[in-house]
Amino acid sequence: MINNAIIIARCSTVKQDTNYQINHLVDKYSEYNIVKIFESYCSGFKNFIDVEKYIDFLDTKNIKIVLVTELNRVSRKERYLKYFIDNCKILDVKIICAFNDKNDSLKKQIEDSALETERIKKRLNAGRELYIKKGGKLGRKRGSKKSDLHFLKENEKVTAFLNMGYSIRKVMSLTNKSSGTVQKVKKLNKKA
Repeated sequence: MINNAIIIARCSTVKQDTNYQINHLVDKYSEYNIVKIFESYCSGFKNFIDVEKYIDFLDTKNIKIVLVTELNRVSRKERYLKYFIDNCKILDVKIICAFNDKNDSLKKQIEDSALETERIKKRLNAGRELYIKKGGKLGRKRGSKKSDLHFLKENEKVTAFLNMGYSIRKVMSLTNKSSGTVQKVKKLNKKA
């Protein structure tokens, strides 16, 4: 029996390349029938919509195997990662991590990913502090904040879906907008 599988490959920016991840997984797990390759180029801290797409695909196509080079390719946010793993357990989906040479449990891999995330945050914050010490400025330029009316105009689809009674999560999925954006639109529409 051929085991159908999906590959999840993610890089934080389009300047990086997922080809290494994909080629490594295809070569190492040639016994699996790869039915879909999910490639994404976004921060692993902000990819909840991608995680939902993976779960929906696994559920609707009855796929039982997920191939990743590392668990943090699914997401770097611990909450999203746990959500993904919990749903895979419910769907009886096996997650195979190519670079898990020690055969660590998923729990251990989540802990390792969380530690790596903390190290990344510390390096980024240290870089920001040094930039500011050298006279650099962070944040938006003065006067660049959009008015509430302008913000609502840019997010008319979000308003339309919210008015139809869709949940915040469903609106995020339909519009590819962040939770913060959808919640802000909802709040501004209540004021109006």
